[in-house]
Formats: sequence, C-alpha cells, structure tokens
Amino acid sequence: MSNRDIHLGRGEPIADTAKVISSMCNMVMIRTYEHSMIEEFAANSKVPVINGLTDSYHPVQLLADYLTMVEYGIEKKQ
Repeated sequence: MSNRDIHLGRGEPIADTAKVISSMCNMVMIRTYEHSMIEEFAANSKVPVINGLTDSYHPVQLLADYLTMVEYGIEKKQ
C-alpha cells in the first residue's frame, strides 16, 4: 500500500494504523523516512514488522546486495 492508500503518520495515529493493518496480514514491511515511525508501528503491531527503508537503516537492500554477491561467487571463502 502506498501513502495514497493509507494515512500512516498523517491524519490517523500510527498506533491505530498498526493495529488495523496487522489484523489483516501475517507480516508488514514498511518503507518510511522516520525510523521512529517504524518503531512505533512495530510496538503496536500484532505481526512482525520488517524495516524496508528508513533514514537510519536499509536492511532489505543490504540483504539483496549480499545475495547478489553470493550469486556471483564474490562472498568471502572460508
């Protein structure tokens, strides 16, 4: 869902949005700018929340980059 579909952080409290969204799915991935927003969402969610992107972290991109390295045999050999 895009920011046009839901009012995450604008118009409706994040806690309320987290409760409603998490009641309809098994997991949530959020891409937002404010890291505090994802923390508040996760604290009020009934399901796991994945950080898709914040100003502080971008763990999904890191995983994608690592998997690309593994795919092309660039990972560290042990």
